[in-house]
Amino acid sequence: MRKDYMPYRDGDFDTLQNNVYNAAVANRAHWLIPQEVITALDSPRLRWNSAYATFLRPDMRTPAVTQEKNNAKKVYTAAERTFIQGQIMHNPRVTDADRRSMGLHVYNRTSTQVRTPETRTEMEVDFSQIMRHIIHVRDSESKRAGKPAHIIGFELWRRIGGDTGPLFSEMQLIELATRSPHLVEYTSGDRGKMVRYASRWVNTRGQKGPWSEIISAIVP
Repeated sequence: MRKDYMPYRDGDFDTLQNNVYNAAVANRAHWLIPQEVITALDSPRLRWNSAYATFLRPDMRTPAVTQEKNNAKKVYTAAERTFIQGQIMHNPRVTDADRRSMGLHVYNRTSTQVRTPETRTEMEVDFSQIMRHIIHVRDSESKRAGKPAHIIGFELWRRIGGDTGPLFSEMQLIELATRSPHLVEYTSGDRGKMVRYASRWVNTRGQKGPWSEIISAIVP
């Protein structure tokens, strides 16, 4: 059953959301959280902060202010719940100590048998859009886009440029992607360059699967 980490009381919720947001911003690069995922929290977060600050003032606490606070909390709770599930609780780069420091309850996961990924990722690159690569990933066994059991996502590695095919050791990790298709954006200075990609599954314990084949695509 999916766990819900959202406190009921307003003060507890506000403390948790601040802890999670600040930790995610500070550790975004290390935890491989896409910037756009954090940015998506800004609008509901700012609405909540404003509504809650007004609600805390007794002279301003009208029924309309209370209703706006409740509405803002409902919207932000949904966004925060999705963020915590996708980027914190099942992110192998976030430790249980990190989760506890944010005020999140760490459930016992030892009863679930999680095996090291045995299958490979298979990739295709859609380069039909200017300065964009859309990476489609499927499992080598099932041939389906869905992730195998206990897989949180896939590491995406790349090398930009170069005349020969790279070794895996020459590539750089750019993302822990949690879904397919996955968008990689480039700048005008990258247009015409050859990019080579590799990927591999990562399970909920942070264990890595075998490498995919290296594929390549021009930046349009």
